[in-house]
Amino acid sequence: MASHDKFKSKFNFKFELISDPDEILCNSFKVIQKKTYGENIWVSSDQHLFSISGKVLANWEGVKVKGHVEEVLKGLRKFSQKAF
Repeated sequence: MASHDKFKSKFNFKFELISDPDEILCNSFKVIQKKTYGENIWVSSDQHLFSISGKVLANWEGVKVKGHVEEVLKGLRKFSQKAF
């Protein structure tokens, strides 16, 4: 968590960053992917939008950087009235 705290301080984030060393959260969202020809493991680029109560409001699979911010903002606007 020390690296998370350093990153959070560097960018002045006002929210907590999560760590999932036991892969419990990653497994619940099925974002751990293993290559069949090796031992390489990585987390997919899927993203999820949660309400304050923890309800999943939106999912994006295989996120690409270009245009993604606009998609997330669109999702936030859509759910902000009823979820936050």
